[in-house]
Amino acid sequence: MRDGTGGPGAVRDTALLAAAFRAAESRRPRPRVIDPHAQLFLADGPGPPAALRAGGEHVVERTRIVDALLDTVPGTIVNLGAGYCTRPYRLDLAGRPVVEVDSPDVIATKERVLAEYTPRGPVRRIGLDLRDHAALGAALATVEGPVVLLTEGVLPYLPTDAVAALGRVLARPGAVWLTDVVSVASAGAMAAVAPGLTLYGLDSLAPFEGAGWTVTDYRLLPVMTTTRPGAGSRDVVDGVLTLRAAPRV
Repeated sequence: MRDGTGGPGAVRDTALLAAAFRAAESRRPRPRVIDPHAQLFLADGPGPPAALRAGGEHVVERTRIVDALLDTVPGTIVNLGAGYCTRPYRLDLAGRPVVEVDSPDVIATKERVLAEYTPRGPVRRIGLDLRDHAALGAALATVEGPVVLLTEGVLPYLPTDAVAALGRVLARPGAVWLTDVVSVASAGAMAAVAPGLTLYGLDSLAPFEGAGWTVTDYRLLPVMTTTRPGAGSRDVVDGVLTLRAAPRV
């Protein structure tokens, strides 16, 4: 996804920050996530601003949850806004194809940094701006069979109407969508420690539901409140959603 939400390099900085958190977690005595390739990106250019070095627990737990969920749903994994994610290298995905989509500069960096390493399955990378829905739709049309769509750390950069619009582009009969979401309060708290970075939260699940998606699983992330949304609750708590598009009838 091209930067444009907080000044030059802001989105790239957060991609580096996520890699930094995975690298740090990998060095712990009992890591929840092991990413031996994350450190490679930290040596590539300047690191993220010190002001963004909060939320490591959130990123690591998000990664752990998504890793586990990918084992539960079949299909080609389409990682949108893939950043410096290295799942095809660090996870056994049983040979499932992976399609990674991000801005051309991020894709170019990734190709160069990982050039000497071999993924555990087929990987195809596409450079485009996720906000270019025509290009995104054309790219998705090249992926055959069941798909698992992944947007990890992407939606907080999109206002509510853009989340709904993306949901409509992604909606495909029977598709599964894994995504993290943050509340309006959490987005505000994150933006407060990163001046110039514009972030958005959700106050309901309506943008997904209106685009044809049904939430089938909701796993919480570390936040100030530990209350899980109850049955019928419309509140959004930071978490990872599993959504399914309506099957073809």
